[in-house]
Amino acid sequence: MEAGELGGALLFLLAAAAAVAVAVSVGVVDFSRPLAANAGLDFQAAVSWLIGVLDGSSTAAADAYGAWVAVRAGLIAPVLQAAVWACLVMSVMLVVEAVYNSVVSLGVKAIGWRPEWRFKWEPLPGGGDDEEKGSADYPMILVQIPMYNELEVYKLSIAAASELQWPKDRIVVQVLDDSTDPIAKPESDFLLRTVPFLMHNPEVALVQARWSFVNGTRSLLTRVQKMFFDYHFKVEQEAGSATFAFFSFNGTAGVWRTKAINDAGGWKDRTTVEDMDLAVRATLKGWKFIYAGDIRVKSELPSTYKAYCRQQFRWSSGGANLINFPEIGFSIFLCICASYNLAFPGTTSYYPYLYLQALAFLLLGLNFTGTCVCCQ
Repeated sequence: MEAGELGGALLFLLAAAAAVAVAVSVGVVDFSRPLAANAGLDFQAAVSWLIGVLDGSSTAAADAYGAWVAVRAGLIAPVLQAAVWACLVMSVMLVVEAVYNSVVSLGVKAIGWRPEWRFKWEPLPGGGDDEEKGSADYPMILVQIPMYNELEVYKLSIAAASELQWPKDRIVVQVLDDSTDPIAKPESDFLLRTVPFLMHNPEVALVQARWSFVNGTRSLLTRVQKMFFDYHFKVEQEAGSATFAFFSFNGTAGVWRTKAINDAGGWKDRTTVEDMDLAVRATLKGWKFIYAGDIRVKSELPSTYKAYCRQQFRWSSGGANLINFPEIGFSIFLCICASYNLAFPGTTSYYPYLYLQALAFLLLGLNFTGTCVCCQ
């Protein structure tokens, strides 16, 4: 356990001890009620004793029970009600977001909207491979290929990057030992179709292409993943690009402007989803993103459940690292509210809904979203 985790655990224990001490000092809870004489400390006796402490049936707690009811009605109940309304508002926000993205996606399809309607695009002179035209008009390009133990695709990926139509003195290809995520294979004209957006639109930081999958129909697992990514690209990213020019970078099949990366603070190693982290920071700096859905880049999906779990653990834990402590804290708060509502139900019981919300926030905070610990 790291020093930060140990300090957090100690702080939580001290806070719990202080809360118990305050409750005892004001008489809200009473531990002076003894168990029956010669009675064993079994589960039923302990529960009976605890109920007597909380509901005021013990003699020592009878006078404090009225104060406890007043605290429940004046302080705890309003907080519980506020938590319920907050959860309901967040649920409505998720539904509204999904409906909004779907409507925008259908509208884009209906009118045939393209990024060229909003951002300038002109073909580069010479087609990228005309030596007589020279290479002065072409910006310097860095192609990065992250991989780790991917014996089946590393040759295809490196070959595809080497065959890109671009002046050879204006392109650098780097092979990085990074992860086991799927490797993309771009077409030879990928740079010729994406870089003009960056050259003619100085406010654009990223041009993101759409993924297509070579093994999308291999198994039920790959089919389900393909359905998810099709919705992600066709609905979420297209809606974000067509409206606010923002969406989360997918980590591959995209072209970044070096100035935007530097302006956003560069790549950070504080999380394993540095692509999403960089996209958020660049957006806060005012940079815009373009999603070019008609440009497809071949990729490969995890074909086994174990590989899928490793991928999802990397993605979900990285995102959770950015918002870890607030998520766990809010989960604990919702769990306390749900437990109180379960122990002291009123005219309406919200505890099932609150428990589900608390579980969702806890899984996100503990980096378990989309995966299972036993699969690591």
